[in-house]
Amino acid sequence: MLKRNLVRARLENGENAIGIWVQTGSAAVVEIAGEVGLDFVLIDGEHGSFGFEHSVTLIRTAEAAGLTPVVRVPVGEPVDLGRYLDAGAGGLLIPQVRSGEHAHAIVSAAKYRTKKFPAGTRGACPITRATAYGSPNWKDYAEKANNSCLVWMLLETPEALDDLPAILDVSGIDGIMLGTHDLAVAMGYDGDRGHKDVLAKIEGVAAQIRAKGIEVIGSLDDSSPRAALLQHDTLTAEGTRIFMTASDGRVLFNSFRNLHTALRHGSCDNR
Repeated sequence: MLKRNLVRARLENGENAIGIWVQTGSAAVVEIAGEVGLDFVLIDGEHGSFGFEHSVTLIRTAEAAGLTPVVRVPVGEPVDLGRYLDAGAGGLLIPQVRSGEHAHAIVSAAKYRTKKFPAGTRGACPITRATAYGSPNWKDYAEKANNSCLVWMLLETPEALDDLPAILDVSGIDGIMLGTHDLAVAMGYDGDRGHKDVLAKIEGVAAQIRAKGIEVIGSLDDSSPRAALLQHDTLTAEGTRIFMTASDGRVLFNSFRNLHTALRHGSCDNR
């Protein structure tokens, strides 16, 4: 039941991949995302208001809508990663990655042990949703699953950035996102991601990631489509190819707020 990974396909074709956060748990939002032509949805198991079983429902919905489902797992530990992959997730985003050692454990947990990846520790059950509930040619399946699955990591603490060289030396990381809001909180600046010390901490980090052949995942400005486009163009020029747009909740909030402002006060923000 392995599906074509649209993110990998876009990158192989020299194109950008664009996705949206799903935090509300709405299957309708996932269907709409597919209808408008997005490439993937990031099912937010960490901050979304739903659990594992509903994540599986959203994975199914994404596949039916022609999207690649990526799951942000609730906790940045390797123990449960295989459950989401067995359910059909096309990739994982791991929060709170702390160190090179932690990153290695995560990648190992997301990969089957094969000749190409002998460090894999993912549980090798041949009867899961990802195997279409059957017993495929295991050797071929395991290699294809390892090659298809996206392993993305969130670096959100000063400790993670301090150990960045060790993290980047871990084989099997496909993408890294910088969690600058969490970083600013961890540094004692109350979420002020524009603080000079926060900016100094992340200076040059994206270039180091790209130099290792790892994708930088860009999180776009959610204040307006124009702001997102300007940021998209800037990041594309720097080499970013994977983009996260606003969460479904933020999109609805902005739309409802603009509609309310227009109707209540007779003005409309068309930026």
